Amino acid sequence: MLTLSLLFAWLSCAQNTVPPNAASDFDAALGQLAFQIAGPLEKERVRRVIVADLPDPNGKSHPAGRFLADKVQAILLRDYPTFPPWKQ
Repeated sequence: MLTLSLLFAWLSCAQNTVPPNAASDFDAALGQLAFQIAGPLEKERVRRVIVADLPDPNGKSHPAGRFLADKVQAILLRDYPTFPPWKQ
């Protein structure tokens, strides 16, 4: 639930325009999101994290939700190997 809340908060702050350095800004924002997720989980010595796709407003699968979940999972695997995330 924490993951979904943080992702929704992050998405609600996104801008509609795409600056030239959007890819690096996007990667930095996802890195910060992963840090915010991982910090409390590492403190609690969580061993596994489930990363679920974000559904659309109707609760159905959405390509953007899968994309974001895949990106967050990759960052967690890379930067926080103490708890390998599971992909749902």
